[in-house]
Amino acid sequence: MNFGTISPAQIAIGQWLMTSTLQGLFTDFSATLEHSGGPLDQQLSIIDEVSIHEMTHLVEAPGQFEDGKPDFLVSDSLVPPLDLPDKLYLSDGSTSSVQVVQAASVVGQLAANNLSVQLNASLPGGWTYLDVPDPGSGQFDLVRVVRSDGVEISFNTNVWTTDRTFIGQGKAPIYEHKLHLLDYNSTGSYQLFYQMPHPADSVPPTSQVAALPAQSFDEFPVMWSGQDNPGGSGLAYFDVYVSDNGGPFAPWVTQTTDTSDIYFGTLGHTYAFYSVATDNANNHEAPPTTPQAQTTVSLTNTPASLDPIPDQVIHQGDTLRVLATAHDPDGDTLTFSLVGPAPAGVQIDPATGLLTWITAGSTLPGTNQLTVQVLDSGIPREGMTRTFNVVVLSAANTPPILAPIPGQTIVEGQLLLITNTASDSDFPPQTLTFSLGAGAPTNAAINAVSGVFQWQPTHLQADSTNLISVVVTDSGTPSLSATQSFTVVVVRVLPDFVLGLGSTNLMVGENGRVPLDLESTLAITSITFQLQADTNRLTALRLEPAAPEVVSATLQALGSNAYAGNLTLNPALLRSPMRVVASVSFLAVTNAHSAIVPLGILPPLGQILGGQTLTNTEATGGRIIVVGAEPVMDMSSDPILTLYGHPGDAYLLQYRTNLAAAPWLDFQRFALAGRLVQITNLPAANPMIFIRAYQTPAFGLNLRSLGAGAFALTLQGQAGAQYTIQTATNLLAPFWSNLYNLTLTSSPAVFDLTNSRDTTRFFRAQQK
Repeated sequence: MNFGTISPAQIAIGQWLMTSTLQGLFTDFSATLEHSGGPLDQQLSIIDEVSIHEMTHLVEAPGQFEDGKPDFLVSDSLVPPLDLPDKLYLSDGSTSSVQVVQAASVVGQLAANNLSVQLNASLPGGWTYLDVPDPGSGQFDLVRVVRSDGVEISFNTNVWTTDRTFIGQGKAPIYEHKLHLLDYNSTGSYQLFYQMPHPADSVPPTSQVAALPAQSFDEFPVMWSGQDNPGGSGLAYFDVYVSDNGGPFAPWVTQTTDTSDIYFGTLGHTYAFYSVATDNANNHEAPPTTPQAQTTVSLTNTPASLDPIPDQVIHQGDTLRVLATAHDPDGDTLTFSLVGPAPAGVQIDPATGLLTWITAGSTLPGTNQLTVQVLDSGIPREGMTRTFNVVVLSAANTPPILAPIPGQTIVEGQLLLITNTASDSDFPPQTLTFSLGAGAPTNAAINAVSGVFQWQPTHLQADSTNLISVVVTDSGTPSLSATQSFTVVVVRVLPDFVLGLGSTNLMVGENGRVPLDLESTLAITSITFQLQADTNRLTALRLEPAAPEVVSATLQALGSNAYAGNLTLNPALLRSPMRVVASVSFLAVTNAHSAIVPLGILPPLGQILGGQTLTNTEATGGRIIVVGAEPVMDMSSDPILTLYGHPGDAYLLQYRTNLAAAPWLDFQRFALAGRLVQITNLPAANPMIFIRAYQTPAFGLNLRSLGAGAFALTLQGQAGAQYTIQTATNLLAPFWSNLYNLTLTSSPAVFDLTNSRDTTRFFRAQQK
């Protein structure tokens, strides 16, 4: 049972219900639970343990506990008596203790004209299990139980009857009629309603032969089924009759409990069938007046074909391995064999067609002719033969030995790596080269030197079984090779389709759009999804078609930050498994701060041709970087820092290693040429750094003390422009003197100053 994905703090319940024809006790239980989540499988497992509890009955907790899921009444106690329950496991994962009461009184006497009695017991609060003799004593059938406050106890779920008690140890059961009842905060009083036992079975059963194809081979399966009337004694056996070419019906299969058999017919004959059922009360079904199934034997067996087998060359002491491959258009089972004379030791696997010959040093050089035959399982058996030559050369170069490769089962998208090992006994050592045999998947590869095979199946290669051959070839003369074939079963686990939103950046007040991508190879006719967007940041959302296959695209507001999207598609116009099918357009709200606005999308639903609904889907959201007055920074793991801002504005990047005490240090200042810039030469993170950015004025003067009377004067301006930097000691009677005249080649420009006498000095800059 596949429980699927179990979300955090959730419960999943599976049920296996078994009916046995034997009576007795189970003495041992075991269970296996596995977590399967992808390529790492068991390494990702969060399963701690599997616990076994002996269940008394499958129940449903009523009232405040009712959730439509089954609950479990179990016996966990190791203190006798072990057959009485002591704990209730609720479907939400919680447990409650259960008190057992085995005494009750009955008011009233059951009779044919009185089918109801009252049962009274002294029951404590909480969960109580009542185990008392059944007032019906097997003479009357219990059908309903109602508590004194009008609450009905679920029949055959929370109240049930048994006619025997198993005690195990190889002993016969105790035949006793018991009434069992589970209740919560009981009133202690119940009205029991009974009915008379069902009368003896007198109604015959019914049966029918399943329809046959109009045309059949001379051997064909015939199937039949039957049913007894409700409350009947049950089916005992079938008799099946056949008519040949319209002749009288004659018994074919008699007094059988089987429901199918193989009929052997004659080419050109027409056969009709009907069945007659008998129940355990010996009621016989009346034969039908017309046949229930009919077919004509007109199909003949098509012979199997055997692919040509090329001539082989081996050396004395070598082992010959040749795989004969055959095909049968009827899908029959194929059997391989050798016909005619063959050297001693030549064998062929009748099921796989693998021919082997372990030659010995005494094997004489020469040409040996071998004939392989394949026969199908049809009637009559048909096939063909292929003859090829095996040339045995004198002992010289020996082929390499390639280790067997076990079969694999992987999921689509999983990378399969197999390190193949090969050896060669020749001296001096020869070079071994690995390659893949014909028919390997298109994206499979093998390293010619190391023998490492790798394959990562795509979504299009799922649900497939692939026979792959690995070949290792030596550098001898003549060069020899060895081949090992193995199967790789690729299981589909990826979603039926993936719907994804793109990302973009824009300024506040601008219109923008992002693509809506669809990845699928299925013939999808419609897709519905829910889009999530912050309407305080993005407005005027629209969904617009972007591919020929899109018949219509709509987007409807659902309320706060949610939209319902719908795509109607024409699968006949599908051009590529991965494509842009639509775009989502929007307007960034004006007068807002900068922000990174998520554009979410919930897992969608889809429909394909034929009306099947697709629920195994995935969705990937996008994001919108909205730039207002503030710059926006984004860091990737490369690491690459991307800064979004206004074209032409100047920005300063600073960093520090400690938010608590370390000073902010400049490391980049620039004027943004476009809407964004990517910066790779970031300060070394040892162990970490913090980065901030802010917009700086295009023109400015800054003074920073370097200590010991030294200062750094920084001029921020426009490259190529002429500036004059002046200084003065008194602003009240100012006299400004020129300090520097320069043409700014880059911004900023830094000047070093030394002052040892002035207590106060002022600086200013002017652009000429």
